Amino acid sequence: MVSFFLCLAVLICGYLFYGKFVDQVFNPDDRETPAVAINDGIDYVVLPQWKLFMIQLLNIAGSFKKVLLSRLHSTNGIPSPLVNLDRLYHGVL
Repeated sequence: MVSFFLCLAVLICGYLFYGKFVDQVFNPDDRETPAVAINDGIDYVVLPQWKLFMIQLLNIAGSFKKVLLSRLHSTNGIPSPLVNLDRLYHGVL
């Protein structure tokens, strides 16, 4: 439980201090993104905020599945068919 709170504190400090550091180093500007500047309706399309959120959420969920399956596979020593199928699908095997 101590490690959980320690990691939570590191995450919060990283959000507060590293975010300000990156903001000062890279200086974000007000330029238009290519989706706004070259909006052709096919390759460059402005998405609503909720769709962008769902894309990020699903990417995180997909990564979590891969990490979880690989950890289960590596901890018990028994080859899992789900892990092997997942690796075969993604070209690892």
